[in-house]
Amino acid sequence: MIFDFGGVLGLPQKDEARQGMMAAVGIDEKSFFQSYFDVRSEYDRGTLSRREYWTEVLARVEIEISEEIFETLILVDEESWVSENGQMIDFIRGNRGLMEKLGILSNMPVDFLPSIQKNFDWIEWFDYALWSCDVHLVKPERDIYMRVAAELGLLPAECLFIDDSAVNVEGARAVGMEAIHYLDFESFLKEFEANYRLE
Repeated sequence: MIFDFGGVLGLPQKDEARQGMMAAVGIDEKSFFQSYFDVRSEYDRGTLSRREYWTEVLARVEIEISEEIFETLILVDEESWVSENGQMIDFIRGNRGLMEKLGILSNMPVDFLPSIQKNFDWIEWFDYALWSCDVHLVKPERDIYMRVAAELGLLPAECLFIDDSAVNVEGARAVGMEAIHYLDFESFLKEFEANYRLE
């Protein structure tokens, strides 16, 4: 089983953090987050530094801010993604002995990794974690799915991938993986128990 981090092992981006960013920049949410996500894949890929990413995000919406607010955006952004989905972690904890291989496949900026590794000791349960920033690939690109399967010593068809993004789920299926589109824990568990089993 291979899990996405943000939105699966972790919770979705926190609403209070989004509102905190909006308060800092003072523009409408739609414009800000369109710019935020349009640039995100290159930040996740590791081709933009944190400062370069935020400079580009703000330039696209024609905002100039103080250095203090700039640093606030950086801090709030990281905090908004570094969280724990307790229900999913409990599921893995209870079934880890039945999982032959366990992996993480996540689009994640390099700046966030120290906080994840420091705050969540359950990261050690996983046989392999592939963070997009380390390999300069991002989901849903084909090569990133093939890379994580190979690193786990598996064929794509032997992998079950769980992600909260429908596009990323389709990317996994396109290379032959089984996949579940994660909406919430209850629907995940229902689909998992109906179609798969651990033994």
